[in-house]
Amino acid sequence: MGILKNQEVVIDALLADSEYLRTALARRRQILLGEVAVPIVTVEDLIVLKTLAGRLQDQADLEKIKLRQDDLAVDWAYVDEWKAKLALAQ
Repeated sequence: MGILKNQEVVIDALLADSEYLRTALARRRQILLGEVAVPIVTVEDLIVLKTLAGRLQDQADLEKIKLRQDDLAVDWAYVDEWKAKLALAQ
């Protein structure tokens, strides 16, 4: 599997038990890890999910995303909309 050889890969699974999670899963993208197609959430949904989780590691990950936001072309209107709907800090 090429790029995965001798590398640990951690995968989080989402159960679509809310309107937001159903939306996030509907927006998912496919990437290739080696020869395996893997569905991933969009960067916008990753931001919302990490904001929801709020752990120290999630906060650190959000800072890294913010540093690369121009390269990632983040749709901040979508993020802000869901943060408001979920009553998360802006």
